[in-house]
Amino acid sequence: AGAMSVAAHIQSPQSQGLFDSVIIESNPWAIPFRKLADADYLGEQFMRKLGCLTKDCFFTKSTSDILIAQAFHFYSITPNPLSTSLSWTPIIDDTYLTEQPYDYIMDKADGSSLPPAVIGTTTDEGYLFVKRLEIASTMNAEEFYYAMLIKIFGHRYQSVIGEYNKVYGKPVDYIDRLSLISGDYIFLCPTRKLVATISQGQQKDIWSYLWDRGVTYNETDNFCYKRPCHGSELWFVFGTVSLWGQKFTSNDLNLSRQLQTYWKNMANKGNPNTLPNETQQFPKWPRYESGTGVQMFFNKPIGSVRYNYSHVICDFFDTIVYEQLDTLRSSFVAGSSLHLEV
Repeated sequence: AGAMSVAAHIQSPQSQGLFDSVIIESNPWAIPFRKLADADYLGEQFMRKLGCLTKDCFFTKSTSDILIAQAFHFYSITPNPLSTSLSWTPIIDDTYLTEQPYDYIMDKADGSSLPPAVIGTTTDEGYLFVKRLEIASTMNAEEFYYAMLIKIFGHRYQSVIGEYNKVYGKPVDYIDRLSLISGDYIFLCPTRKLVATISQGQQKDIWSYLWDRGVTYNETDNFCYKRPCHGSELWFVFGTVSLWGQKFTSNDLNLSRQLQTYWKNMANKGNPNTLPNETQQFPKWPRYESGTGVQMFFNKPIGSVRYNYSHVICDFFDTIVYEQLDTLRSSFVAGSSLHLEV
C-alpha cells in the first residue's frame, strides 16, 4: 500500500510540488488502480455480502463480520486473482488521480514525470500472495498452479510456462514456481521496464535495487521464514525485529544499517550516496542504466552492485505486459469471477 500511495502522489495533480524525491518499495505496477465505477460496484457488492443496504447497518457489524465478508467478497469477484490482496486501493476519480501512475510515468519517457527515486522489489514478491490463495483453495498444488496461470494469463499461459521451464527447468515445487512467475510479472519486471524506459539514452536520478534477504525471525507464525517475501525489507529499514523479542545477527545488523543509511540520504539529499566531501561508509550505489541494468543487490553480509538480474524473463514479459494490463483494466462490473475452490 505504501508504494502504491507514493505512485499515486507522483501522478496526482493535487500533490505536485509537495515532495522532491521518492522511495518506492515493491509496487505492484501490473495491477492497475480501479476506476470510480468499479469502486461503486465493489462497495455495493461488499455491503450486500455483509447483509447491509444502509450505512447504519454497516456500523452494527463487528470487525470479524467485516473481515470475513471482505475476504469472500473479493475472492469471488476480482478479475485477477493476484489482486485479491489489494481489497482497497486508490481510485482513478479524474480529480485526485486522472490516470494510471504507470502510464503517467511511462508516457513521459524523458523522465520528467519522476523525481529522483529509489525503486526496487524483493526477489520473492509473489510467495506471500500465492500462499494465501493456496491456503484458501481446495485444489492440490499442481491443479492450483495451472488454474492460476490460466486465470492470470489466459491463452498466454502455455508460453509463460514454456519460458520458465526453458530458463529454470520444470517445476519441482509448483507453489514456488507460481510464486516466482507472479512476483516477476506483477512486481519485478514492470519495475525494470519502467526504470529502463526512463533511463534509456540518458542518466537519470534513479537508483534501482533488489532485496534478497529473508527474515529469519518468528519461525512459528511466519510462512515467509527465510524467504525475501514482499515487505521483508521493512524489518531492516526500521530495525524492528525487537517486536518479536529478538535481536539482529551481526550480519543483519550491518545490512540494516546499510539500508537505513541509503534511505536516510535519499530522504535528506535526493541521493542514497553520501556527498563528495563525506566518507562513503557503504558501497557506492550507481544510478540505473538501461544498458547494464545496474542495481544494488541486498543480501548478507552487505549489499553489492549487480547487473541485469532476471533479464531473460523480463525481456519475455515486456512483450506481453501491456496486453495483459489492458485486460486487467476492464471494468470489474464485467469481470469474471474467481471462486474459493479455484
